[in-house]
Amino acid sequence: MLSKLEITFESPKNQYIGYNAASLFQGVLMEIISTDYAEKMHIDGVKPYCQHVLNNDDVIKWIIASYNQEAEENIIDVLMSKLQDKIYIRHKNLFLKIVDKNLVKVENKQLLDERFIADGKRYIKVKFKTPVAFKSNGFYVNFPTVRLLIQSLINKYDTFSEATKIYDEETLEYIMEKTFIYSYKLKSTFFHLEGVKIPAFIGELTLKVTGAQPLVNLIQYLFYFGEYSGIGIKTAIGMGAYEIIEEEKREEMNLGGKG
Repeated sequence: MLSKLEITFESPKNQYIGYNAASLFQGVLMEIISTDYAEKMHIDGVKPYCQHVLNNDDVIKWIIASYNQEAEENIIDVLMSKLQDKIYIRHKNLFLKIVDKNLVKVENKQLLDERFIADGKRYIKVKFKTPVAFKSNGFYVNFPTVRLLIQSLINKYDTFSEATKIYDEETLEYIMEKTFIYSYKLKSTFFHLEGVKIPAFIGELTLKVTGAQPLVNLIQYLFYFGEYSGIGIKTAIGMGAYEIIEEEKREEMNLGGKG
């Protein structure tokens, strides 16, 4: 089961709360869930959830998503039941009033049917809503490559999938051969975390897949799955959130058709 909970807060008058505050919301989350599960989530490695904070139109949105059953039960369901009217941001000594909660759950089979079995489009346009970065050979990488993007999504999927695994080097090499960055509108930025500035990027990017239709569908599926897992590093503390921008058919044709 893939789950996404969006909580909307009234924006405080004298403080700006944006995506760099996500680590503070992570602290709130750790205080609400059980101690045992919080300790488990502090262990290094890929987390079965992601969360981020956005500030839009004078409201604050906290989005928490999970991509396995255990995280859904221990995080999403707990937040739904325990958060009623406000949360307390301890570091800022600030209460935020909850004005709305919206929960969406999607069976993984449903996503597979919609994206992997259907004939997906060859162009995938994504908008990165919070800063994205990768780590390679011990260094931060603040510009995307096809390998970094796809490998991150596969790694998150494979870590928690009980039914199937996607990764093997031959598959990744084939994806690299048949997929490229068609266009991008990105800018470098930083994600601020406890006094550290992590070099990252934000903006929009379009991929084109030139291989057989099953490969197109696989990559479509991975990117839709990634809306629940995030992409890149530190997705549990606010980085790597994105959304897929749906394009109309004529726009796909204007980009060059099914090359």
